[in-house]
Amino acid sequence: MIHVNHGRHWIHRCAAIATVTVASTACAQSFPQRPVRLIVPFAPGGTTDIVARSVAQRLSGLWGQQVVADNRPGGGTLLGAEIVANAAPDGHTLLMVGTSTVINTGTSFAPPNNRIDVERDFSLITLCATGANVLSVRSTALHRNLKELIAAAKAKPASLTYGTSGVGSSNHFSGELLMLMAGIQLVHVPYKGNSPALTDAVGGQIDMVFAGAAAVQTFVKAGRLRALAIGSKQRFVLLPEVPTFDEAGLPGYEMPNFFGFGAPAGTPRHVVTKINRDTETLLKQPEIIQQLLNDGLTARGGTPEDFAQFIRERKMQLVQLIKAANIRP
Repeated sequence: MIHVNHGRHWIHRCAAIATVTVASTACAQSFPQRPVRLIVPFAPGGTTDIVARSVAQRLSGLWGQQVVADNRPGGGTLLGAEIVANAAPDGHTLLMVGTSTVINTGTSFAPPNNRIDVERDFSLITLCATGANVLSVRSTALHRNLKELIAAAKAKPASLTYGTSGVGSSNHFSGELLMLMAGIQLVHVPYKGNSPALTDAVGGQIDMVFAGAAAVQTFVKAGRLRALAIGSKQRFVLLPEVPTFDEAGLPGYEMPNFFGFGAPAGTPRHVVTKINRDTETLLKQPEIIQQLLNDGLTARGGTPEDFAQFIRERKMQLVQLIKAANIRP
């Protein structure tokens, strides 16, 4: 009888597990049940916006529900981050997580009143793409290369301005790293996205601009901006004439940026898994790989755990830069 009871208990447990598994699978298959809101914490037209819309469009087709990119710039991405952190944890509100999110929520640079922590308040889902920022000047500028720009900055400290997509952005920290490594002083002019910063750079309101290759290349190819250097280890295939900072005379300089999906903490694992797997499937398609490449980006992917580890490593690098350059909010 003992063996029979154990056998019945085992059968009941298996039945219970099977029921939970089927229920979870059914929930995952039913997601999304309504349109998904993808919060982009920058103004339209920048690299983050480009990545968001590229992936959102394809997820809409795959899911049969609209994935709507909702631009919410402000507060160094904190405005958008708070919207998602406070949303219902059901996967229907997502955040485009990037370097700025890490800087402004997980380091000493974060504002004192910040209540968000990127590792605590979000379920990290997928690393969608990586890229690099490009330093550009107006096409008529006197500085024809990085060495000439650095020389001009040394001759007149704090006289040259550089525009970025905002305080605490990867673009901002690209400038901070340049100042640290080159021993120069520049004046930071933050905007609410790449697009307005690029417009002012073309118009001559600022001396230079740091922006993602995706946002810069149109202006460069049109002859409106001159790209001096890109902050990656290797040249970008669609801007092959633009040297890396290392090649341009600043050995060891590298400031990559990244873009991925996050959901509110507590989002069910089966929903996170579905979003991850479906996004992973899209990121392996040749057409989106090429589209991202055309936008100056490399399609990535990986598990939620991979993305969380990537965030931790990137955070450590940024913390070191903040300390070395004494960067303050």
